[in-house]
Amino acid sequence: MLASILGPIFVLSFCIFVHEFGHFIAAILCRIRVKKFSIGFGKKLIGFTYKNCEYQIALIPFGGYVKLAGEDTKDGEKLPDEFRSKPPLVKIFVTAGGVLMNLFFGFLLFFAIYTIGVPYTPSIVGDVIPNSPADVAGIIKGDKIVQIDDKQIDKWSDLAKKVGINPNKTYLFTIKRDGTIIKKEITIGKGESGIGYIGVLPYISPVIGHVIKGLPAEGNLLKGDIIKKINGVSVFDWSDATKIIHNSPNIPCKFEIERDKKIISFTITPIERTIGTKTCGIIGIEPLFYSIKKYNPIAASKQAFFETIDLIVLNVVGLYKLIKKEIPTKTIAGPIGILQIAAKTAHEGIIHLLQFTALINICLVIINLLPIPIVDGGSILFFLIEAIRKKPFSDIFYERASQIGFGIVIFIFCFVTLNDLTRIFEQFFR
Repeated sequence: MLASILGPIFVLSFCIFVHEFGHFIAAILCRIRVKKFSIGFGKKLIGFTYKNCEYQIALIPFGGYVKLAGEDTKDGEKLPDEFRSKPPLVKIFVTAGGVLMNLFFGFLLFFAIYTIGVPYTPSIVGDVIPNSPADVAGIIKGDKIVQIDDKQIDKWSDLAKKVGINPNKTYLFTIKRDGTIIKKEITIGKGESGIGYIGVLPYISPVIGHVIKGLPAEGNLLKGDIIKKINGVSVFDWSDATKIIHNSPNIPCKFEIERDKKIISFTITPIERTIGTKTCGIIGIEPLFYSIKKYNPIAASKQAFFETIDLIVLNVVGLYKLIKKEIPTKTIAGPIGILQIAAKTAHEGIIHLLQFTALINICLVIINLLPIPIVDGGSILFFLIEAIRKKPFSDIFYERASQIGFGIVIFIFCFVTLNDLTRIFEQFFR
């Protein structure tokens, strides 16, 4: 229980540490004196001082900052090692140091993920929803989507990303069916959440990933078994197996499975269970949802680069659609929602946790580049204007801008937190 609480907080705090460390390194490179390096806001919990710089961890972990010499000095002589004495381009570099470090660290995480081995779901259609855009276009079970217009599709996540951010657009889908290449023009639908869809579900192989104790499959089936036939009917994917099992409560079923390259038969009787409002049969097995695919360092670098770019594009497009009200604001997660997702991914394994951490780093890049006073994007915008006009803004201007920016940030924080609480109450009373 404690690990599920502290783990997500650690992930978020570490991502913030990476961001602030970027500012810190940039300041050191530009010979700017750093007065304080803080992870979190509020009261100091622990800390120490080294070479006139105070390092601390504060009470509230949702944030952090680097305090540079000269940032808040309104009067007096500008010293050479102060931030305010530096030219605009140097200020831009130091301010952008955080997002550059998040970007680099996100890439490193994806590189590690692809080198260790990434969960891989092929872009094979496991099922088609009736009357969906894919069904209307003639997509069938077993089709492999290999290309959308000129974009290569290697895995299911490639398909989901391309379709998700392009509702109401028409693309040429290249499909491989029984060794033959087929072209289908599909207009992507738009779901209630504003996300694009075509109405296909991924192929899940009929490989057993987990056998639940105390249910009929225990003692007969094992993890890694491949279901070949049930009652003489060939099983293509997991949905084929579940349909037969669900329709056979209290009826003995003959399973033919492949284990260690040998075909073995078992007779298992599904027990009757009520799922929702429907009575069906179950035997207590779960699928192996994905395989693990490893990449060599060169291929991993390439995959990590494009994964990072894809996430940036997805976040930017999502933000744009949010502003245009094409995506409901209730879909935005705040700090509580982020911690819930982090806790869930932590239970799913180290690879999923690394993927989530990489995603948080990329999200920090986008959020911090927003042109809002008090965040990095607003400061960079002001410094760019200063460079163009060759004249700095007054201290009063920065003070007022910071007050406005702080108000905007507090409003956004309260809004997304309210979203999180509303979502929790809806789930609780559902």
